[in-house]
Amino acid sequence: MLEIFSLKKDSKVFIYGAGALGRRIRSYIGDYYHFEGYIDQKKDSINLAGCGDLVYGLEDLNILSKDICVIVCVHNGLWHRNICDELYNRGVDNILFLAVGDTFDYSQSQQMNEKYSIFMSQTFDISDIPKYGSMCKQKNVDDYPILYQSGDFVTLLYPIELLYSDNANLEEAHNFRKITDQHRKYVDKPMTSHAPYLDLFRYMMFGGDYPAAFIELYRNMNNSTHMTDEEFLDSKWKIYNLLEKEYLKGWGYLKYSPIYASWNENGYANIRDGHHRAAFYYLKGMRRIPVRLSKEDYVKFQSISYKPFFAEGAISTWDIISSFLVSEQRVFPIVLDATNRNHEIGAHLIRIRATKSIMYLDGEVIDSKYTDLKYDLAIYEDRTYANIINAQEVIFVSRDADSFIVLMNEYGYRLEKILGNVCIEGIRKTIALFKKYKEL
Repeated sequence: MLEIFSLKKDSKVFIYGAGALGRRIRSYIGDYYHFEGYIDQKKDSINLAGCGDLVYGLEDLNILSKDICVIVCVHNGLWHRNICDELYNRGVDNILFLAVGDTFDYSQSQQMNEKYSIFMSQTFDISDIPKYGSMCKQKNVDDYPILYQSGDFVTLLYPIELLYSDNANLEEAHNFRKITDQHRKYVDKPMTSHAPYLDLFRYMMFGGDYPAAFIELYRNMNNSTHMTDEEFLDSKWKIYNLLEKEYLKGWGYLKYSPIYASWNENGYANIRDGHHRAAFYYLKGMRRIPVRLSKEDYVKFQSISYKPFFAEGAISTWDIISSFLVSEQRVFPIVLDATNRNHEIGAHLIRIRATKSIMYLDGEVIDSKYTDLKYDLAIYEDRTYANIINAQEVIFVSRDADSFIVLMNEYGYRLEKILGNVCIEGIRKTIALFKKYKEL
């Protein structure tokens, strides 16, 4: 059963975000609630002189009463989920926020967003607000709800694992231009393992390798045969920049710009329009995305016995880690890799460039010369180490999540969040972020 809470006169309220939006909301609520103060991770740089309001950091929540409500007031709706995780991990369950994306059950997201909209319209007596912990526990991963219907089409949240590239006749679709066996290799291919499109967006999002295969395959299959390789790639940069801009606007854009697909009798859907969007959303970590099907095809989709799966090579440890680092602007130019300086993760992180240091480790032995050095971030993959590198943050990749949580606690690290899971060739691994909270 979904747990709920209410906001009413004299409720104890904090506002997360002491920026322009948070301060404006503070002025709206006046004395209706018992305003306790702001919460902001940059509390030390915020100047509220003269207003009499207090600013707390996340670390201060441990000493505050848990009988409070926090209203998230930051402009970027895509940040709300991470903020809620931070609050919930520190004991706050009554949170009013924007439920953007496909993280929660659709009906619960709609309920939360309706309450948030009521609040933003300056109606402050609000009931039946879902509790954050309850929303997290009750998510139904097999729920692929209809978003809206128009004419003979249905737009729904659709599992990206069952979204394949176009299977149209290439010669007819591309005006009988020269088609090779290499082109046909990527016809009717799962988008989760469509290397050319994924490599293109990894290059743009994370600084991956130059997308030579994409350019070679697709420049002559589009209305771009007159372009040089550089001009063609520049046209893709424009698409990427547009997608990034609209993605930051939140769920509203994604919902009304669905991928158009048609059902394949083999039990999945082929894209007719939207290959760029599919690759982009996938590398953003979305697993249910807006797709438009005909009503006839939607009935066929409903009839299949569906079980979520990962296509081989669908997503890598690197995709999850780099997406997290880039999204939070945690990028590192100095990479000291104790076992292989040319490893894929280390190589990509060097390309990103910024101001901090990282240690990447995937071997069985740590050289003693590394153990006393202090790093901003250490990444461990597939190993349990007797000696933990002295880092402020640690990303651990392991098959045995419970064991590494215990291990990290012993070394003075607290679990901050689960970044994601990968399942490649039948092996499931958990990727988790830890923060140091005490020196041993």
